Amino acid sequence: MTVTLRRVLEAFEEAGGVIRLDALSRELNLDPGTLDSMIQHWIRKGRIREVRDGLPDGCDCRACGIKGACPFVIHLPRRYELVPPAEPAPLATP
Repeated sequence: MTVTLRRVLEAFEEAGGVIRLDALSRELNLDPGTLDSMIQHWIRKGRIREVRDGLPDGCDCRACGIKGACPFVIHLPRRYELVPPAEPAPLATP
């Protein structure tokens, strides 16, 4: 079965909430790396966004200055959600 970019977007529309990359990969029977590339396409188009729980890149806590190399941090699976149609798309960064 060939999964198209449109089918990935439809999966987000049907889910109506946050989707984990690994779960969607299993559902669509698609390699996680390939699926990630497809999701990145929709992120660039402003249709999907990564859920980050309000924490900056490389920092899962604010207790020290290690930022990203902390051995005590648990890295959760990446999660994404559909951008509601009423929200303006963010400006693309170069």
